[in-house]
Amino acid sequence: MNSDISHKRNLHQFDLVAYLVIEKFSLSPLTSGLLAAVTATVVYLFTAFLSNTLWSKQGEMGLLRDWIPWLVGLFINPVTLGY
Repeated sequence: MNSDISHKRNLHQFDLVAYLVIEKFSLSPLTSGLLAAVTATVVYLFTAFLSNTLWSKQGEMGLLRDWIPWLVGLFINPVTLGY
């Protein structure tokens, strides 16, 4: 059991991003997934507000009606980053 834990610790030391997330910031998979979801939501809404694409217009779908960015930002990215 102890060798499994030390082996897992050694694996993430070779990846700079994993090392920073696990050792320096002490983020759990759940915390990093939630942080990714919040960050994506803020970036999407801010970008859509600045580009005036938040609301739907004639012949265009706004961000609030488009489900693809929300699926990616709230489910796929957080699960991938948590993994």
